Order: sequence, then C-alpha cells, then structure tokens
Amino acid sequence: MFSSLLDEKLQPLNERLERFEGGQQVIIEKLDNVSKQVASNTENHLNKVGAFFL
Repeated sequence: MFSSLLDEKLQPLNERLERFEGGQQVIIEKLDNVSKQVASNTENHLNKVGAFFL
C-alpha cells in the first residue's frame, strides 16, 4: 500500500529526471561537436598562417 503510493508520487519526478538526463546528453553531444569544429578551424587557420610565413 505505502509502496504503491510512494511509487505513484515518485513517477512524475522520475519522468522529469529522465527528460532532464536526455536533454543533458544532447547538450554534451553538441558541445563535443562544437569543440571538434573549433579544433579543426584552429588547425586550418594555423596551417594557413604558417604557410604565409614560409
């Protein structure tokens, strides 16, 4: 009885937590992609600048 009542009350919190964790994973993936793009752009820029000074 008490257990089912507790489960009923905790279910909405669990659903919100799952959505939060899913959103958090999306943010992590986007930040990872941005980081890789910045690294690539920096490398390309440094290669161009390096070629200019050669």
